Amino acid sequence: MSSKDVKHFVYKESEQLKSFNKDRYNLTFSQVSSVEQCLLRVLTGGVSIENRNANYEFSVIDNYFYNPIKDVSDKTLMYLWHDMFSDEGFSKKKLNECFHRNRSNSGFYVNVLLEITNALQSKSQSRDTQAFLYIYRAFEHIAYSFPLMYLQNEVSYSKTYDTLKKYFSDGGNSELAFCKQFIEKLLDSSLLDSTINIEFERNTVENVKVLNLLKVSNKFVPSTYGTSIKYRDVWDLVVECRNRYFHHLSGMSNSISSEIMIDSDSFFRTINTIALQLFSTIYLYLLLNRM
Repeated sequence: MSSKDVKHFVYKESEQLKSFNKDRYNLTFSQVSSVEQCLLRVLTGGVSIENRNANYEFSVIDNYFYNPIKDVSDKTLMYLWHDMFSDEGFSKKKLNECFHRNRSNSGFYVNVLLEITNALQSKSQSRDTQAFLYIYRAFEHIAYSFPLMYLQNEVSYSKTYDTLKKYFSDGGNSELAFCKQFIEKLLDSSLLDSTINIEFERNTVENVKVLNLLKVSNKFVPSTYGTSIKYRDVWDLVVECRNRYFHHLSGMSNSISSEIMIDSDSFFRTINTIALQLFSTIYLYLLLNRM
């Protein structure tokens, strides 16, 4: 069985999960695989992961490169990008060359991979509230690359300087706004304008009430399948969930207490899937910008 060791985790290809591996493009695990390749491979799903420290093994079936655009929703983003750039060399060789050029950041990607892996392990154990924290930490890690990518894509020196000066000098107050702005620049408008359904597996009534308490509730659209939100607003949804539930302060009227969110795991199980899809999309676009 092909595998890759990263710290206390072992990432494995599994014959039993082969049918879930349609986006592998020969990016199978090996001991010489880069950490970033492991991250890409894990997000495509159909892998087995062993936590040697906890003596626990779990499977990741879902492909998180979900495409919310309705007329091509049966094709993942990885599939579409591979199809679009196949003549230009979207291949294992090109990807590995890109990973090799970025090897000085391997420590950075170790942290990102571990956060995502911890999130997926928590999900496999139905500890979805805990999983959300790991996913948010992965977002915070990947956001470190946003200013550098922003510099690569801007043509106005003065405008870029003013934006980044504010980003680094106001104690983080504009950090979330900058990330939102960067995501708007990074992703295609057709993707940002598409909608994604928020469907809860259980405690639907209670969880929808929690959704409606969030500041982004005015961006929700009722749908046949529950509640929908534009892809461009998923970042706001993730940040709002973190701020309103995990930063709970006694006496704060806008905090969401455990009295209101009676089953946080059922709520975050759905939010986590959407958050991982957004994370995967952002990572893929960052990767493609480097190729």
